[in-house]
Amino acid sequence: MSLKSCISVVLFFALAARVGAQDVHPEVQALITDLSVWIDQQLKLGGTMDTAVLNKKSAYIKHVQDSIAMVSATGTASAPTDKIGKVFTKSIMAGASLKVPEGKKWRILGVYVKNDNDPYRIKVTSWNYKAEYFSGESIRAPGMVSEEALLVEDSQEATYDFDISETPE
Repeated sequence: MSLKSCISVVLFFALAARVGAQDVHPEVQALITDLSVWIDQQLKLGGTMDTAVLNKKSAYIKHVQDSIAMVSATGTASAPTDKIGKVFTKSIMAGASLKVPEGKKWRILGVYVKNDNDPYRIKVTSWNYKAEYFSGESIRAPGMVSEEALLVEDSQEATYDFDISETPE
């Protein structure tokens, strides 16, 4: 496969993930990044790549995108998929924490800051969190993030929405 074709594949997934959304879902972005790294490695090793492997990786990314879209389209609390699980949103104040229930595993799908007086929320990208949390672990919301300054003057007015995927441990 030529370099031009490889670049086209990576760009296809990067653009496809953005259609109809403000951002790329973290799980999809990680898969796109992995695909890009794999392509770079293959090109450095010999300038060619196994198209069967490329097709398999591409199909899996598409499957994950479709699963996420299905969860979003059918409601947040009751649309399980093989990778995503039950999806819901928890809201907490700045500095507060959430605790993962016993026997459950949580994956953070996105963190957003909002002001209860406004009908919108802003995705938090300046705060890093673990990919997965297990039974009994706590997730503490940040005290203040830069995105919060766009919404509120006082951090006590802000709340954080955590979009969470829950699966059994």
